[in-house]
Amino acid sequence: MAQRNPLTHKNSNHYFSRLLLLISVLLTFIALLSISQTLQAQSCKLPDSAATDYDFAMAKDNFGPNPNATTDYYKMAVNWSEDYCTRLSITLASETDPTTLEKLHKDNAFQCFSDQQFGWVLHGLWASSCDGKGLGRCTDLKDIRKHPRFCGGDLPQLPYSEIEPYLCMSPSAALLQAEWEKHGACDFTSATDYFEKSRQLFTALRYPPATMSHQKLDRWMKKNNPQLVNKRLLYRGSEMYICYNTAFELIDCPRIAN
Repeated sequence: MAQRNPLTHKNSNHYFSRLLLLISVLLTFIALLSISQTLQAQSCKLPDSAATDYDFAMAKDNFGPNPNATTDYYKMAVNWSEDYCTRLSITLASETDPTTLEKLHKDNAFQCFSDQQFGWVLHGLWASSCDGKGLGRCTDLKDIRKHPRFCGGDLPQLPYSEIEPYLCMSPSAALLQAEWEKHGACDFTSATDYFEKSRQLFTALRYPPATMSHQKLDRWMKKNNPQLVNKRLLYRGSEMYICYNTAFELIDCPRIAN
């Protein structure tokens, strides 16, 4: 019977050990990349000052107020920053009004025209209505006017000190101000409470280091966030939605209405 060469066997074990080490290093690197997207929501180089005017005028909103709608669940909207900035650049290239052009550039300067490189960022935490139906029969209402909006009316501009701590999560003072006026004021007594709850939910999840197809993104989120397994997420373009009940417990997002 032929005998195994001990030297060959030793070399095979050494090669296999090195391969396992390399795989381990690669998996660790991938995990660190994904975690970095969440850490980015907690730490970035903040701008020295805010835009001179980041208030939101309710009269200019396309959908208007709906203070009497009930909040039946919450939808957290998270999007891939690079795609947003690409779409913004297209808008800026076609905008002919100098005043509008200046404001769009100013409102988005930190996110899209600075040295910062954002990945997944929080668009907002939205109070949402089932339009009189229970959660079991709820559908994702396409008519934005049916959801709670501007429950406090046209609110004054927040002090920059209340905006600044959240710019690494939602990198625009104008966005944060608008989200507070449109959505936050419907269920929170202060902007800080609203932003803190938003940050708590946003940073509780891990996000991939790049955008991907909706199918792959859904698989990635559920593989890397066990709390999302068996939960229905929704997707539109480069934005994804995670849903919570009024106690901020994860739920299936309501199905999209036909």
